[in-house]
Amino acid sequence: MISSQIFAFFKRFRYHSLLLLTLSFPATISIGCGPVDLSFRGYSFINPNILDLSSEGAAFFLSFREIADYYKGPKAEQQVGNIEEWQQRFCEVASLEDIHAIVYDTDADDMRLLRNAMSSESFSPPYEMRGNLFVQHLIQKKCFETVDYLAFAKECEPHVTANEDPWEEPAPKNTGAMQQLIDDGRRAFRQTKSHYIRLRYAYQLIRLAHYMGDYQQALDLYDYLMPKTDNDPSIIDYWIMGHRAGALMGQGKNVEASYLYSVIFDKCPSKRASAFRSFRITTDEEWKACMLLCKTVREQAVLHAIRANMSHAKRLEEMEAMYELEPNISYLPLILVKELLELEKDLLGIDFNDQKQHNKQFHSRPRKAAGENVIELQTFVRRVVDEKKVAELGLWAIAEGYLELLAGNDYFARRTFKKARSMVQDETLKEQLAVWELALKISTYQTITEDIEKELSDIERLNRLFDKYPDFQDFTNDKLATLYRKENMPGKAIMIHYPFEAILPNPQITILNDLIEVCLRPTRNFIERKMVEKGDSTIIHDLRDAKATYYLARGKLEMAREAYTDIPRPDWNNYGIYAPYVDRINDCVHCRLPDSVLTFNRGELIEELRKKEYEARAEPNIEQAAYRYYQLGLAFYNMTYFGPTWKATDFFRSGNSMSKYQLLDAQEGVFDHYYYPLGNRENLDCSEAERHFLRVVELSTNPELIARALFMAAKCEQNEYYVNRFKGAARTYKYFDLLLEYKDSQFGQRLQKECKYFEAYVNR
Repeated sequence: MISSQIFAFFKRFRYHSLLLLTLSFPATISIGCGPVDLSFRGYSFINPNILDLSSEGAAFFLSFREIADYYKGPKAEQQVGNIEEWQQRFCEVASLEDIHAIVYDTDADDMRLLRNAMSSESFSPPYEMRGNLFVQHLIQKKCFETVDYLAFAKECEPHVTANEDPWEEPAPKNTGAMQQLIDDGRRAFRQTKSHYIRLRYAYQLIRLAHYMGDYQQALDLYDYLMPKTDNDPSIIDYWIMGHRAGALMGQGKNVEASYLYSVIFDKCPSKRASAFRSFRITTDEEWKACMLLCKTVREQAVLHAIRANMSHAKRLEEMEAMYELEPNISYLPLILVKELLELEKDLLGIDFNDQKQHNKQFHSRPRKAAGENVIELQTFVRRVVDEKKVAELGLWAIAEGYLELLAGNDYFARRTFKKARSMVQDETLKEQLAVWELALKISTYQTITEDIEKELSDIERLNRLFDKYPDFQDFTNDKLATLYRKENMPGKAIMIHYPFEAILPNPQITILNDLIEVCLRPTRNFIERKMVEKGDSTIIHDLRDAKATYYLARGKLEMAREAYTDIPRPDWNNYGIYAPYVDRINDCVHCRLPDSVLTFNRGELIEELRKKEYEARAEPNIEQAAYRYYQLGLAFYNMTYFGPTWKATDFFRSGNSMSKYQLLDAQEGVFDHYYYPLGNRENLDCSEAERHFLRVVELSTNPELIARALFMAAKCEQNEYYVNRFKGAARTYKYFDLLLEYKDSQFGQRLQKECKYFEAYVNR
C-alpha cells in the first residue's frame, strides 16, 4: 500500500512537492509535465499494534512499517539468533557485540593467531581482539575446540556465502577444495568432544555437500553425523534441516523437502523467508502427500498458513482449514488482518475515493471478486465470534464490524461495533474500534449542511484519532469533495484538496464564484477558513483577479472590468505589470523588454483596452482608428501563448504544450498537468488579435500600416496551423499572398531582411 501519510500530504500540496514525491514514490515520466506516481492511492485504518508484532510470522505475513523494529531481514535475524545462542552456550560471559565481532568479523588467520595465544603465553591475540570478553573467556577456559571450529568455519565461508539465500546453490564452485574441507571436517568432528561443536561441524559439512550439488553425500552426511550429536535443542538443527531439505529437493523429492521447509518455517524465524521461497507443492496429489507426513495437527495448520501467503491464494479456505485444526494458532489472526488490508484496498471509500480510476488502471482495484470475498469472510468471522474458540475474541468481533463497513452494510456495522464494545478489553483494540467507528461515521454522511461541516471541523480539530491516523484527512476530504459536488459547491470541492494556486492555470468561473461567496460570509467554519483565509484577510481579491484574467483571456473586457470593480486600486499592482504594445517581427516570449515600452497592471490594462476599443469605434479619423485597432491587435496577440505579455491572461505557460503528444491530447486548449487538477489552459487562440488586424486592413489606406497588420495576421494564421497541425490542419498562406502586394513598402523591405519565412515566400 502506498504510504498513506505522504499521499494525504501530496493531495493537499502536490504542486510544491516534486522533490519529495520523486524520492518517495516509484515514478515514470508523464506526458503531463512531471513524474507519475504509480503507487496505490487509498486509505487504511488498521493499527498494526492490534497484533503482537513480535509473534510468529508477523513480519512475514504483514507489511506494516512498524514491524521494522522487530524484523531486520533474514540475514540480520539469522546473525542475531546465532549470536544469542553462542552467548547462551557460553553462560552469557560476553556481550552480543563481543561475540559478533569474533564470529562474523574475523578470518581463519585471526583464529589461528588466537589459538597460538591460547597454547603459549609467548603469543598474544591479535590487537583488535584484546579487551574482547569472549576472547578472554576462550583463552581462560582453553576452548581449543571452539577456536578450531571457528577457524574451520571461516575456511568454509568463501564456498558457501556467494548467494544472498544460503539454501540456494551458488556457482561455480571449487568442488575439489570443498571436498577436502568435508574430509578435514569429518576428522575434526570425530576428534571433537563437545556435542554442540559437533553439531556445528555437521552443519558446515552438510552445507558444503549441498552447495557442491552432491545431494546424496549431503544426505549421507546427515545420516552419519546427526546420530553422533547429543545436544540441547538449537537453531542449528533447523539450519541443518534446511540443507537436508535442499538436498532432497535437488533429488526431485519435493514433498519430503517441502514438509521439512514447513517445519523450519514454523520453528525457525531466521530461515522463515528462505523456507517459504523453497516450499514447492504444485499439485493436489503432492499436497495430500505432504499433509500425510505431518506428525501433528499444528504441522498441518502450518501448511495451510504457508499456502495462505502464496500469490493467488484462497485465503479464506486456508483460514477455515487452520481454524478447524488449531483455532488458536498464531498465524490465523495475522492472515485475517492481511485479508482485511486487501479488502481495504478494494472497498474502503470506493464511492468517493477521487483516485479510484488510478487504482483501477494500475492496480486492478477493486478486484472482481471483492464483493463476494468480503461477504464470505464476514460469514467465517461471525462463526468464529459465535463459537468463542479463539483467545482474542475482541479482535474478531471488531473485525466483523469492519467487514460490514467495507461491504457497505452501515446499519449492521454500527450495530456490530456497539455489541463488540463489551467484548474488547485490550486498550489497543478499544482504540481500533473507535477508529473504525469514526471511519463509519464519516463515510455515511449523505449530504452536507452547516451543522455537518461544523461537526467535521470539530472532529478534525479536536479528535486525537484524526491526527494519530493521517489517512483520516484524505478520507474526510474525499468524502467532503463528493458531498460538495453533489450540493453544487464546486469551489469547496476542489479547495478541500488543493491550494488556491493549483486551480489558477485553468480557472473556472463557477469555482471562483463559489469561493467568493465563501469569502463574503460573515462567519466561516474551520474547514472554510482553511480554504479561503490568508492572514487576517481572505483570498477574495485573488479570486476577483482570477475572474478578470479568465475574461480578459477571452476578450470579454466589460466582464473583466466588472470583476476588478471591488479590488481596491492600490492593490492592483499586486497582480503583475504588463506591456501590451510590444511590436516585434520575430516572437520572443522571454526577451527583455525595452525601457520605453508602456506598462500597466492588470486592472489598468483592462481599462486601457476598453478605452482603446471605444476610441477606435468613435474616432472620426479613419487612419487614427485603424492604428488603434492595430494596437488592440498587438495587445491581444502579445497576451496569447505566443507573445511576451502572456502572463496578463495566463498564470502558467509550459513550453511542452506545443509538443505533438500534448497537442493531440489537449481539449480546447486545456492540457493535462501533473500539478494542476483542472489542467493547464494555454491561451492559444489568436482569433481576437486577427480580427483587429483585419479591421486595420479594411480601414487603412497606409501601405506601411497595412503591411504590418497583414504580417501580424499571418503570424496568427501560422500559429493556428502550429496548434492544429497534428490533427490534420493544412498550411495556408492567405495573408502572405496579400502581403506580397506590399513587399516593396519600407516595412516589406525590412521584413524580407528579418523574416526568413517571408523572404523565402517572396523568392519561391
